[in-house]
Amino acid sequence: MKKIVLVILLVLVTAGIGLLLYMLLTRTTPVYAGSSREIISDGSNFAVSASYYSGLDKAEVDTALLDVQDGVEGALTAYDAILAKGTPVFHPTFNIALSDYGTGYFAVQGYAEDIPLDNQKQVGFYCADLTLNIYTDGNSKIIFLRNIMPTELTRQNVTLPVIYDDALSATALLSDSTDFDMSLAFLDGKTSTTLTFEWTYNVRCSVPLNLSGLDEQTVSADITFTNNNGVVTAAFAG
Repeated sequence: MKKIVLVILLVLVTAGIGLLLYMLLTRTTPVYAGSSREIISDGSNFAVSASYYSGLDKAEVDTALLDVQDGVEGALTAYDAILAKGTPVFHPTFNIALSDYGTGYFAVQGYAEDIPLDNQKQVGFYCADLTLNIYTDGNSKIIFLRNIMPTELTRQNVTLPVIYDDALSATALLSDSTDFDMSLAFLDGKTSTTLTFEWTYNVRCSVPLNLSGLDEQTVSADITFTNNNGVVTAAFAG
């Protein structure tokens, strides 16, 4: 009987080791390949996203990104050629929309989406520990901010957003609620203000035992809100 138990234990241990080795050998390590921004609806709705690829050399991609940012001749073509050698596996997208405005104030809504681009052929990734930081340029102040909860959760399950004492910046933890809305007021005499929306997160794999991922990722967007005779519009800054 003891021999049978030992054999079973040996089989289980061997299977466990084999499974662990398989997961380590087949894991997909994502490489950050830059961010992009999109105007969804002119004057009111925008998106910024990050791209992650597998099968690429991180140092090569980082160098190509720097060349593109510095405006090196031919850098964009070289960058596209590098990406063509890899496989897109993750494309988190962050949306910002001007939702309302009135005399001296405006409201903003936003949400985050995890968008895999692998057609289920690769493992899936998601944004863990998602946090949104918001900064104003001093021409407006934050008067209201909340994270919008999924229906299956209650308010007591999450940490509420924090508006700092100067009302010029705020932080919202979005681990359980990827949506938010907020209201801001133009300061006296100001008709334009630029807000920085900064999302930080860790990329994690959705497959158990797969330790693929990246820490301390950041995507940001600067958006300017302008009040023109009572009509507020928005645009990417820069």
